[in-house]
Amino acid sequence: MSPSYILGVTLLFLVAFPPARAVKYRVIDRTNYITGCNRFKTEIGSFYTKQLMKAASSSIWLTFNESIGERKDHDQVTLVIRGFRPDQSTLVSRTFNSTILINAEHIQNYPGDARVEFSGILFHEMTHVWQQYGNGKAPRGLVNGIADYVRLRFGLAPKEWARRGSGSHWDEGYAVTAYFLDYCNGLKNGLVAELNKLMKDDYSDEFFPMVLGKTVDELWMDYKTELDLPEELSKAE
Repeated sequence: MSPSYILGVTLLFLVAFPPARAVKYRVIDRTNYITGCNRFKTEIGSFYTKQLMKAASSSIWLTFNESIGERKDHDQVTLVIRGFRPDQSTLVSRTFNSTILINAEHIQNYPGDARVEFSGILFHEMTHVWQQYGNGKAPRGLVNGIADYVRLRFGLAPKEWARRGSGSHWDEGYAVTAYFLDYCNGLKNGLVAELNKLMKDDYSDEFFPMVLGKTVDELWMDYKTELDLPEELSKAE
């Protein structure tokens, strides 16, 4: 199934079953200030972005299996598409609380489908808006791994990601951790949702044996063994 098909189904689902609690979504387009930066306007646009923000929120709440009362209490989520400072030019995106910043020049220069790439970035960053952080104690690699797990779950993993089974540690982050969490979720459906709930006020590696009966290091070794890959395997080209 193509990413575009999955996004289309998600958006149709939202039209039929809108979220019960209204959250305002705001898009600020500052690409006018960047010479020749037009792909956001011509291939994506603010209207599509706002609809996708709604779709991403509902998808994330579904992934986390959260009731209205369990969700983070954000009344508004804002996305700003703009240029980044020269010392941050290699950054793709950032999220602060309920404000998402996306680097317009990354979208402009992306060699593939800009809309699909933008959608994947948005799903990742929207996860940061709604996920729990263990009161600041959760490993950064796990936090980013959960965000990429959501991106993976909805068919938005780009071809340039590290391959499944790569990485040297479970909390290396991003795709490495996303694929590991996907494996763990296969052992017990809803694992990521349970982790997110446990991470509301604190974090401990003991959450893994609590839910799955094995330490996270044991699970990592099982994951590597199942894929028949050495534990020290580095990222694929």
